[in-house]
Amino acid sequence: MTSHRGKSRLRGSATNLCALALLGAAAIGLCCAALAQDAPVTAQRETPPPMQAPDPVYKPGFFDAVGRWFHEGRAKFDSQVKDANDKLLDLHNKAQENAKEAAGAIVRWPNMRVLTGRERCELTPNGGPDCRTAAAVLCRGKGFQEGKPFDTQSEDVCPSRPVLSGQLPAPGECRTETFVTRAVCQ
Repeated sequence: MTSHRGKSRLRGSATNLCALALLGAAAIGLCCAALAQDAPVTAQRETPPPMQAPDPVYKPGFFDAVGRWFHEGRAKFDSQVKDANDKLLDLHNKAQENAKEAAGAIVRWPNMRVLTGRERCELTPNGGPDCRTAAAVLCRGKGFQEGKPFDTQSEDVCPSRPVLSGQLPAPGECRTETFVTRAVCQ
């Protein structure tokens, strides 16, 4: 019986060993299953791209800094020019609208016309030009009763001798003349 008992002990030990092996395999299987479930989650996480090493040949210096300075300056200048151009375009459009409104208002007045010509404005006793009289003369010359200045032009008139000799005219030698170039006539 002793030998039988020994066999049973061996069988018991072998059974225990098999049970332990099965238990260990089950534990390993559970761990692998848990890791397999975690694997897709970690695979879905985005990893940041690896940092690129700087080019060992590229070494910025004085010329690179000057180039960047010129580039940034030009970009700023281009932006300012574009902004100024946009503002000027807006002013131009507003001026055109105002001129159309003014011309439309003048045309609606009966017997009124804007006439062009060139009539010199005489000087008043205080030294300023009298363009109302010049506009009235311009309008009377075209068959209208009266007129008001609409547009004027001023010029400096200097003696020709100093100018032709290449010299500047002396102070006070030139005078300013003003002309009515357009008048509203009625």
